[in-house]
Amino acid sequence: MNHQPTKVEFQALVDELGERLKTIQTGRATAMLVEDIQVMQYGQPMSLKSVATLSVPEANQLVITPWDRGLLGAIEAALRDSGRNFNPINDGQLIRLIIPAMTQERRDELVKLVGKMAEETRIALRNLRKEGREAAQAQAKRGELNEDLLASAEKELDRLTEQMNQAVETLVARKTEEVRTI
Repeated sequence: MNHQPTKVEFQALVDELGERLKTIQTGRATAMLVEDIQVMQYGQPMSLKSVATLSVPEANQLVITPWDRGLLGAIEAALRDSGRNFNPINDGQLIRLIIPAMTQERRDELVKLVGKMAEETRIALRNLRKEGREAAQAQAKRGELNEDLLASAEKELDRLTEQMNQAVETLVARKTEEVRTI
């Protein structure tokens, strides 16, 4: 039984968690906080990174310079409507975002959010392992796998699950440390 598609699916879940964790604010300005916010450009939604230059001149400041100044209002509106509590400052040339220092309460909330995201990923990994086991058992029932191959397939699924859970723990530990660092 070839486990390559399953391994790819396992890795995709961990990669998705990594991408989701990048969007969590840590009190420091990074382009990743805003680069995927959708801005309406000529009636089409576009990611912010595809319509503007994003720079970080200071640890708590993000500067957004649109390639077309006519988009300043749309970018400002998208930032305000993003649900991330941004307060953009539009000076007619560019937009500044001041990232406020986080309170300890907010840091604790974000650590809980990181934990929740990690648990969702762990559940998805377990479900994927369950699907793989069920598929292997179905193949064994049809006579396509003998008992040794079935045991080997189940062992491989357990190994992959454990490996990916360790990757999740590494991502969570790194992000938690980042959030807690003042």
